[in-house]
Amino acid sequence: MNVTSGINHILLQILLILFPILLYHLYWGDKDLLEDKRKHKLAYGLISTVSIILCMGFAFPFHNGYLLDLRAVPLLIAFLYGGYYSGLFVTVVFLAYRYYLGGEGACIPLLVSSVLVPSMLVITPTYIRHSSRYKILLATVITICTSFLIAIITYIKLSWTHMQIKEGTLEFFIGYGIIQVFTMWITVSLIESLREKAMITYQLRQSDQLNTMSELAASVAHEIRNPLTVVRGFMQLFTENKQIPEDVKPYIGLMISEVDRTQEIIINFLSLAKPKLERIEKISVAEHIQHIKSLMYSYAILQNVDVQVVTADLPYIETDPDKFSQVLINIIKNGIEAMPSGGELKISVKESKDMAEICIKDQGVGMTEEEVKRLGTLFYSTKTKGTGVGLMVSYRLIEKMNGQIEVKSQKEVGTQFTLKFPRIAGKQN
Repeated sequence: MNVTSGINHILLQILLILFPILLYHLYWGDKDLLEDKRKHKLAYGLISTVSIILCMGFAFPFHNGYLLDLRAVPLLIAFLYGGYYSGLFVTVVFLAYRYYLGGEGACIPLLVSSVLVPSMLVITPTYIRHSSRYKILLATVITICTSFLIAIITYIKLSWTHMQIKEGTLEFFIGYGIIQVFTMWITVSLIESLREKAMITYQLRQSDQLNTMSELAASVAHEIRNPLTVVRGFMQLFTENKQIPEDVKPYIGLMISEVDRTQEIIINFLSLAKPKLERIEKISVAEHIQHIKSLMYSYAILQNVDVQVVTADLPYIETDPDKFSQVLINIIKNGIEAMPSGGELKISVKESKDMAEICIKDQGVGMTEEEVKRLGTLFYSTKTKGTGVGLMVSYRLIEKMNGQIEVKSQKEVGTQFTLKFPRIAGKQN
């Protein structure tokens, strides 16, 4: 075995694994990660396919018909970041290409895959839900087990066929395993670093938009409200003036309603500019939602919507009750308006670990994945007459309350908003 040649092959394979990932994230990765996760998974499947073929093309022939390379790294990456389908596709390509290369060691990848693939199908769902640090640790452990599996099966195969095992083979396998684990560690660290950078850049861009909106709202809103108040006052006087023809007064009433709507938008802008929690109290989430239900009852009836409240638990939180009501009313109102033909709006409350969880589910028109991602962003609304400011304010208030918001939606099926707030113990004082 030529150690120098082996090192050169291994270093080249490390480059062949890392370079496509860097290239992808440099030009397309950040956009795919934030806007189309399916395309992001597909890309990792294609990257892993290219990497595994190149690694096998530059494999190190350490024994007659036996090849050593870092193919396990792109194979694992395909499962962990590309998902089931990408992983299975890369596995099929890998096995077909290894069969094409031939040699006495061609059966070893099939034996390794028969153990590795089912294991990855179980591990992948757990992997994607955890933090970057956990992912790096888990990927490293998986690679250690994979390297050990490859070494054991190869050693058994060599012994079973009564081939003479050269001196230094054990040390070579140990070194190979260490290099493979290190490559996996650096690859996953690189991917997580690039993904984290993309998310931070996105959040900074969103923060800049919010700051711009806040400055605009603070400087303009007060100046607009004053003349609108005067205009509304005179319109109200016109409706009470007996000299105004009766057939004209409905138009004045319409003008007043539009002025009120404009003032409501301005109030939302002011809330966006200064989303402060002014009065912190301990409140019962279930009781508060029942109160909101009674407030929205008439509006829901007019829209032919049945509002149902299910309280599995009775959690308590500390927050500004007025701002909390504003968030709930905004989301419930959107849910009602999403059902133009009527339907059922279900609100459920439960405790989840240390969080109070509120689920608001409608049977409305639903949204695409792209529309869901844009919710709460500057001037975005799925309604024809909406500005998106109400939901944007809700997102900022939830953030101020140290809460979380998750949205799931499907076209023509409905939308589900899940709100989570830190829960406290004890009854209301």
